[in-house]
Amino acid sequence: MATITIDSPRLVGFGESIDTTLVDVDTTGTAFEFNDIVVMTSGKADKLTAASSASSVIALAAEPSSDGYYEPVAGSGGSFGSQSTEKQVILLSGAELEMSTGNEALAQADLGAIFALGYDSTTGNAFVDLSASSTSGFRVQRVSDPVYGGDLGDTGTRVVGIITDDICL
Repeated sequence: MATITIDSPRLVGFGESIDTTLVDVDTTGTAFEFNDIVVMTSGKADKLTAASSASSVIALAAEPSSDGYYEPVAGSGGSFGSQSTEKQVILLSGAELEMSTGNEALAQADLGAIFALGYDSTTGNAFVDLSASSTSGFRVQRVSDPVYGGDLGDTGTRVVGIITDDICL
């Protein structure tokens, strides 16, 4: 079967509603852009660049807002920055995300299971780490449509699921 490139997460379902909030950015950390997984450390937002733990608080970087939350400006590595030290993020409690899996092939038994999040330094994207089952992280609900890269047995396949509430912002 084909190996699929690890792409960025994508919001596909909103649960009961979609909520956003402004967060203070760790200006000494790693710049994040639209659809990056964002973690909170000591009250500051930073891009997820390592496997997440149950103590991480996670959200999804929102698209630059046209209603005055912040003005997009050029940042390092093609990411957007902010005129201020705040950025808008999407709160993920109950929201469905489509994410790539890591270097393990997706099996039928993986559906419904919870896995830790990983980070792929080559693409700069977070992924579902099928080699690390967990009690906190990403619950795989279903395989994405094959048109979007979802296929049982594939490495790096796209799956749809939710981030567990205990690590949501």
